Amino acid sequence: MSTELLNSAAHSVLNSVITKGDLSKLSDPEKTMYYKAVCESVGLNPLTRPFEYMVLQGKTTLYARKDATEQLRKIHNISIEIKSRELVEDCYIVTAKARMPDGRVDESIGAVSLSGLKGEARANAVMKAETKSKRRVTLSIAGLGFLDETEVETIPGVQVGIQTGTQTGTQTGTPTPTACPDTLQELKAYMDIRQTSAAVVDKWLIRYGVDSLEKLPESFVRMIVDKMKSEMETNGVQA
Repeated sequence: MSTELLNSAAHSVLNSVITKGDLSKLSDPEKTMYYKAVCESVGLNPLTRPFEYMVLQGKTTLYARKDATEQLRKIHNISIEIKSRELVEDCYIVTAKARMPDGRVDESIGAVSLSGLKGEARANAVMKAETKSKRRVTLSIAGLGFLDETEVETIPGVQVGIQTGTQTGTQTGTPTPTACPDTLQELKAYMDIRQTSAAVVDKWLIRYGVDSLEKLPESFVRMIVDKMKSEMETNGVQA
């Protein structure tokens, strides 16, 4: 296919998404084309999966993974400064300030509830607030209106890693392929180090209606692994 035809097809796909606001209306080839077009428009490498699909309020869209914000900071030379950390009742709030080389600045907060949390769980929540603030301000100053994965996981009813119908646009509810052995092994290693409780594991299983870690979607397991790794690095813990 010629470059002109590809550009024309991509333009048609983007128009369709902008008009309908729902990726489930696109065929699988159109979704792939749209995904690549979004990545290319902001200079991200699609092979690193900077975005993931989710179904929110009946519409299929994309959210930004850790890879997206890390690449954006490097590409645009975005510097991050933590402006404040404060505890308001049972909410821990971190404000992050981002600055571009041209002097443009932006600020965003990351907030988590510490209600009922103690020990490691409380420490992890504190680190999550800082991570959330940095990622949110990165997306904001880069001009991207996507939700970050730290926000997505707290939204009631959201489904991540969900495939949708290709021609009719109806949701099939079929999850992405289950986690590969290597990803599962990595997850279990981090779980051992972190001493992940059975209650947390049960929460993961209930979320996807499965009875074992092996049946969880690859995208979700990968997200948990990346999150654990990031929090451990932030806390200076070696795997």
